[in-house]
Amino acid sequence: MDAQLNCETCGATFHQYSLKQKYCSATCRNKALYANRTRQLAKAEQLFSIAEELARSEERVKQLEAQLKDLKDEALRAIIQQLATQPTPSRYHIELRKMSITQVLDQPYRDYYLDHRGNKTISTDTIYLSTYSNDGALLSEQEIKGNDELLYLMERHNITGIELSAGL
Repeated sequence: MDAQLNCETCGATFHQYSLKQKYCSATCRNKALYANRTRQLAKAEQLFSIAEELARSEERVKQLEAQLKDLKDEALRAIIQQLATQPTPSRYHIELRKMSITQVLDQPYRDYYLDHRGNKTISTDTIYLSTYSNDGALLSEQEIKGNDELLYLMERHNITGIELSAGL
């Protein structure tokens, strides 16, 4: 088997006498082996630097996780402290308020009366729940949905307010 090939190192043309022959001389073969080993060494060094970077990254992740845990703990402490400083209701007041609404538009209402000007007027009753702190400051006030029976009983017995205290 005598074929003409180009050397893989220098590109010179030579005659191939065996299937394994790739270089024109021992010098070219040694140069190719040296270049191959240099590439392998560069890859090994690159892997080493990647491993070092990965170790630093893992350490940084651990630091960030610790900081996040500290921030979560700090936020929870702040929320608990804020809730602890908020006044808690110590007194509740339920009040029946009567309101009269003048009907300007001609919408049909069954239960209306004519006011002193001749306007159609309806009367409504609303129950409000107010909460007060220990020092008497109003914390909140909201309209509560009362049923007709409760409204009737409060109106019939002339109950306009109920005071409740929190039992401690």
